[in-house]
Amino acid sequence: QVAVLCGLGAFAMAFAMTLLLILPSSLSFFYLAAVMLLGGVGFGFFQSPNNHALLTGAPKRRSAAIGALQAIMRVFGQSFGTALVAIGFNIGGNHPAVAGVAMAIVCALGALLVNVLRYFHPAPDIQ
Repeated sequence: QVAVLCGLGAFAMAFAMTLLLILPSSLSFFYLAAVMLLGGVGFGFFQSPNNHALLTGAPKRRSAAIGALQAIMRVFGQSFGTALVAIGFNIGGNHPAVAGVAMAIVCALGALLVNVLRYFHPAPDIQ
């Protein structure tokens, strides 16, 4: 089910970013790379099923509009994320990067919550 894959992906992203914040900075490159790999895999598990659900959940006659909506939302998400990180850097005091990553963790946990709700209350099929 899409909500399960997306929820697992969002959890993996939040967990990986949390590890980046709490692990000591003296860790070797390989541990850091493993944590970043976990975050990337989580993003893949989150993004791919969401794209599939969006593109296949709409009637075929609306496929061009859905593709455009997907592109618009991707750019909006990138811009919104950049703005949130900038806000985190601004309010972060002596640790601006920590505040920026914390904002990203909150967003990933929000995505997890949305997918938990989506799992328990699935939308009806539209065709």
